[in-house]
This record gives sequence, structure tokens and C-alpha cells, in this order.
Amino acid sequence: MEYNLLTKSRLPFDPDRAGGNYVDQRPDHQRCTCGEVSSPVISDEPVSKNLRPGFDFFDEIRCLTTSGRGKMLSRAFREFAEIGIADRVRAFDGSFVDRTPQPEPEAKYGWHTRYLTSISHREIWRQSAEDGVRRLLVIEDDIGFIDWDPLAFAEAIAGLPDDWQVLFAGYILPDPENLPPARLLNDHLLEFQGDADVRSGVCYALNMAYVDEFLAYDPSRDGVVDRWLSKNLRTLCVHPLMAVENQVLRGRSKPEWFLDNAKQISFES
Repeated sequence: MEYNLLTKSRLPFDPDRAGGNYVDQRPDHQRCTCGEVSSPVISDEPVSKNLRPGFDFFDEIRCLTTSGRGKMLSRAFREFAEIGIADRVRAFDGSFVDRTPQPEPEAKYGWHTRYLTSISHREIWRQSAEDGVRRLLVIEDDIGFIDWDPLAFAEAIAGLPDDWQVLFAGYILPDPENLPPARLLNDHLLEFQGDADVRSGVCYALNMAYVDEFLAYDPSRDGVVDRWLSKNLRTLCVHPLMAVENQVLRGRSKPEWFLDNAKQISFES
């Protein structure tokens, strides 16, 4: 399969400069509190003011990271710079989140990191609600944006119904053979019918008008965050997907897995 990740590309700064020479260019009232890390803006990289179509729909964009992942976060901000949103993104360090209570046995987390990640997502929602955010975009630091048509994202955003709750921009289908057909709401926005198992923590948006429903999520009881979202809320997907997990896991290329997997989506006739 051929695909093009944006960061196989052309930014002028050194990718190995993770962990230093960052400048927090935000006003004092926007700088970090507990649970945040300074969003890295490379000092010699000009900040783009030309947002790609669609991203200006969101009044808050957060990037979830944890301590010890400086290179991952640096790579994520190269992705953001590539599409002109680096100055819009605030990083959130999940290392500071309260990790109690621990997950119940039936939650069946494969490893503790998944639990920490899930409670960190919920904390981003909670803080965003306190800040009065209306439309929230959450991105994880292993993001990889596909070289997609930016107008497609804008068209997906334009097609959102008033009662949308969750929008996945990158997603994986754990059991595509048993997935119900998808319904196209427009050329670049789809919705699966019923209790479809569609998962994405890497890049998704929330309509914060439904924040009470979101905060009903209990990571110690309800399992991983992305499965809970698609199971309990009206979840739409950008079509085709525009983001993947940009890593290799157990010898398998995650970008190729995401893209091959998405080919198996069937549509209502």
C-alpha cells in the first residue's frame, strides 16, 4: 500500500531537537498549570496563521502526551506545523493526572498505560468544560496526518448535524467483517449504524454541548476511552480517514494497518 505521511517531508528544523529550545509564546494567562506541558514552538520556525480548512471550527485543540515522550511530542508538533495549526495546539501531560481509583478487573486493560491514557482523556474533557470550550479537538502525540485533501475535512465539518457528539478523524475497526454498513452523510462524513466497534484516540472531536454525557465515563469501570465513546454516543467519522497512529507496534506498521483496515468499510446501497 502506498501512503504519504506528512512528516516524511520538508520542515527546516532538526527533528532531534526534542526536549529543548522551545519557546512558550502564549500570554501569561494561557501558560501551563499542573497537568500541562509547554506546547513546543520551535524558536526558529515561523508560526503559520493560515489554518487548514476545518481546524478553525474548534475553539480548543489539545495534544495528549506523558513525561518521557519528548521526541513523540516534538514529532507531533512537526505534524501540526506542517498543516499550519502549531500555534493553536496546547499540550497536556497525563503524568500529572490522579490515577485513582485503579481499574476494576472486568475492565480488562491490557496494560496500565491504557488506563492512564483513558483517565487523561477524561481530564482534558473536564478541564475544557471548565474553560467553556464548545468544540474540542483531542490529538495524541503519536499522531500521523495522511497527505489528504484539506477541503475534504472542511466538507466533513460542514456536514455535521446539530446533534453530533463525537467525530473521529482517524480510526480503526477491530472487527471490520462484522461491522454494519456505513451511511454517508456527505462525500466526506460517514456514520455507522447501531453499536459499531469503531475506535480512535489518536484524533477525535467532541461537541461539548454533551459534556455531561462525556463525563459519565468512568475509566476504572468502563474500559478504554475510544470504545466507550463509539458504544455510548453518536459517533461520526471523517471519510476517508485523515490521521493514523504513526508508529510500528509489534513489527506491524500502524499507518498501513489503519489504511488497509479502512478499505474494508462497506456502505449502504
